[in-house]
Amino acid sequence: MERKTPTVLIVDDDASVRKSVQTLLRSTGYTVQSFASGEELLAKDPFEGPCCLVLDVKMPGMSGLDVQHRLAMSGRNVPIIFMTAHANAQVHAQARQAGVPVLIKPFNAETLIDAVEAALGGAMWGN
Repeated sequence: MERKTPTVLIVDDDASVRKSVQTLLRSTGYTVQSFASGEELLAKDPFEGPCCLVLDVKMPGMSGLDVQHRLAMSGRNVPIIFMTAHANAQVHAQARQAGVPVLIKPFNAETLIDAVEAALGGAMWGN
């Protein structure tokens, strides 16, 4: 049975962040889909096969924390990695409570790749 390549879903209102994260993750072999907002992500319902979500915390409209809450309420068990340039105690507390890592922008490539691999639990590599 062939194992499907995991998909990394990127949600950030900053197009340059989406593009750079997408380029990096595609170069390491992941399938990547990106979205400009939480509303756009939820409207498309792209959760098929193994995936994780790289999710900006602070966005216009629905925040990353709102998206996380909506997914939890709908029973979606999707691994999430938060990213933010606006780290504060509340974000860290809520993320810790949910067991979600928080990457502080700007982060390096290795940190992101390690977080994605941990979130996916080695699904891509058969671990």
